[in-house]
Parts: sequence; C-alpha cells; structure tokens
Amino acid sequence: MNRTAKTPRAPRPEEKPIHLILFRSWRSWRLGGSIHSHSRRNARPAARRNAQPSAAYAATAATAPAYGTNRYGPAGPCKSARANASRHHATGGLKLWKVTGDNVDLGDKGPYDPQAARAQARGHGEHFAWLLDQLSAAESPGPEGVIVAPFDTELFGHWWFEGPEFAGDVYRALPGHPNVRPVTGSGHLSTHPARAAIRLPEGTWGANGDFSMWLGPDTAWTWERIWPLEQAFWDIAGDALTNASARTVLAQAARSLLLTQSSDWQFIISTGAVVDYAVRRFTQHCLETETLVAALTPRSGTSLEEGQQLAARLERRDHLFPDVLPALSAALSGSRSLALT
Repeated sequence: MNRTAKTPRAPRPEEKPIHLILFRSWRSWRLGGSIHSHSRRNARPAARRNAQPSAAYAATAATAPAYGTNRYGPAGPCKSARANASRHHATGGLKLWKVTGDNVDLGDKGPYDPQAARAQARGHGEHFAWLLDQLSAAESPGPEGVIVAPFDTELFGHWWFEGPEFAGDVYRALPGHPNVRPVTGSGHLSTHPARAAIRLPEGTWGANGDFSMWLGPDTAWTWERIWPLEQAFWDIAGDALTNASARTVLAQAARSLLLTQSSDWQFIISTGAVVDYAVRRFTQHCLETETLVAALTPRSGTSLEEGQQLAARLERRDHLFPDVLPALSAALSGSRSLALT
C-alpha cells in the first residue's frame, strides 16, 4: 500500500470522531486476510467522506493486524526483522534470532536486531493508525461508529515479541488522525447506550470450536480437584485478609490458586504433548495451594507458621501478581472494578 496517500479530512465541528476499541481477546489472526489487501479493496474515494453519519460500523477481521503473525503477516521486512518467538536462550529468555523469512531453517536465521525490530514495529503502528483513519473516513459511520480491533491475548510479547511496542505506537500515532479516537468499551457505552441486546453463542478457538480441549474425559479430574480448592480458599479469604500475620500466606495462596487454575494444563493434556509436565505442574500447584489454605484454616492440622515458611519459599519462585491482596479485597467487597495506584 502507498502510505503517502492523501490524508482523510478532519471531522467537521458538528461531528465526533469514530471510537476505536482495542482489546486483547480471541485469536483474531485466524480470521485470515491481510490489512494491506483489505485496505486496497475498501478504501473508498473521497466522495463517500461527505455522506451522512451511518449506523455503527464494527471492523473485526478488517482491522486484525497482520503485521506480526506467522501465517498472515506480509512477507519481507516484517517477518525478517521481528524476533523468532519460539527460539530463545533456554534460561535467560534472550532473543537470539530473527524470523528472517518463510520456512527458513534455524541454522540459516540471522541474528535478532532489537533496534531494527523496534523501528519496524513503530512503522507498523503508524501504518495501522493511518489505516483506521482511512476506514473511518471511507465508511462515514457517524458518532456512534465503533472500530473493534481484536487481538490474541498471548500475541503481545510472546508470539509477537514486539507486540507491546506496536500497541503503544498505535496510541501514540492516533492523535494525528482526528477521525479516530481510542475509547474503552464501557466508555463508549456510557455515551452511546445499547439499544438492544444479543445473545452470543458459546465458542472457543479450541478444537471443534467448543470446550472439549479444557473439559473432557482426560481432564475432568482436574476440575474435580479445582472446585473444592476454590471453595476452601474463599471460605478463609475474608478472615485471613483482616489478620496481619496471615496476609503473606493469603497472598501466596491466591497466587498458587491462580497458577492452579491456568487453562494451559488442561490444554496441554488434551493435545497429548508433554502430558506428564502438565500433570506434574498442576498437581504441584494444587498441593501448594492446599497447604497454604490449610495453614489459614482453624484446626486443620497445619499451623500458620508452617504456612508462612512455605509462602516465603514460594514467593521467591512465584512472585507474580504483586497487587493480589487489593484485588482480593475488592472482590470480597463486591466491587466490579479495581483501581490500583
């Protein structure tokens, strides 16, 4: 695409820019298509830009970024510069190679150049912001229009190592495109309340489009262990939160429970790949959570001191979610939102 195309007109004073909602969700790149091919097909001539505001316009596959994906990313600089997601130093996580090109053997890959990849991500972010402006001007959606850009949650930082930089560059570039304004879903609904509700069918990106990858004959036993563990945790959480000497144990119990609840364990078991690893990790986190919860449960046979010692050891290994206690407090108070400073 020619990125030097004429910039769409700025909205008239009585107009409002279209809202953009960026969210991390379903594996949107599986929808297929390329931003480049879509923009060539759908970039309308300037005559459409003076049309009257229309109903809300939601672009999903149209805005699903092809920049960083293995399957749908454009050939050439994008794929050659960015980091090869599955190849890194085993212990340090340092990216050693770049993707280099399609079907390039590991022995032929070039060294990863962070500066070149960063520049590539910046160019893609600026291009994506430009494309959103083009879509808004071409469709003339009016003040209620919404462009929804869904992203795969694990895309940023893993399969697409430069993804976080790309997202930041999109937001930094948007002020130069007055036809589009970023907004949260709740923010848009507060100014444009829904006129009707729809019921979305259940579905996943897993095999068969259902939940069988996570709940099936091979994984039912994991849920039978998780459910009572969840209940036991919430039974003691309120009292433990008010006990200063128990708070470190409660925090680590919450972290361990979240690790236990990771859907990766069921997914790995169902795929048949490294099943023993998934079973070992799941069982390990269950046992640790059970011990920590027991230390917070009166007359359980496990003392609070034992729980404190285990929590200290686990904290050195699994110190994720540093704000887990404020989140627990909000959940226990019935709050549906949490503001952390």
